Amino acid sequence: MELNLRKTMLFRKNKNIIRLNELSHKILLFESESSFNNIQFDQVLFNKYFEGLDLPISITTSFLAFQKAGLAASFEEPWSILKEVAYMQHYLGLWKDLNKENFDYQLKIQVEDNQFFLQPFILMPLVQNSLYFGYHFMSKFPVKIDLRLIGNRLSLTVSNRVNHHINNQANTEIIKRFKSRLVLNYPNHQLLINSNSTLFKTNLMMELSNS
Repeated sequence: MELNLRKTMLFRKNKNIIRLNELSHKILLFESESSFNNIQFDQVLFNKYFEGLDLPISITTSFLAFQKAGLAASFEEPWSILKEVAYMQHYLGLWKDLNKENFDYQLKIQVEDNQFFLQPFILMPLVQNSLYFGYHFMSKFPVKIDLRLIGNRLSLTVSNRVNHHINNQANTEIIKRFKSRLVLNYPNHQLLINSNSTLFKTNLMMELSNS
């Protein structure tokens, strides 16, 4: 009788653990897809475009091309580092066009081998978080982005001056969902976040695949 009771309790415990693991995975997947979708349909960028008055046709053409590139990406299918870099450059360019003198950035890119693949938009949340919440309204305080791919080791560093009127950039929904996506797609990644009274800085390191 006592042995059967122990077996029953053990069975229930194992079943509950399985259910918890399944629930945790579902939450991880939901937050990862939300991170992807938040880049693919950037609401802030949308608003900036549609609130613009008498925008030149060149900006409209650029905006439509950007949306087309974003819609071509799939959450489940990796794309090349070249596409990710091009998307980031296009995104930054649109922000510059739509903010005029109120936005400045510095972008450094060093890619030794462009044959590597990664999950679409996986680098974008750190940039998006910096643009949403950082201080970047003077040329002397630009958002700084340094992307390097040496061998299969990728490093992305993003920094910005701190906006004291906004909550800690490390605790945003963008970062929270981004962390879930990293756990799902790149479990061996490293994400370092440093913040002080003047500067917020993130550094992402991970290994890419060439297929």
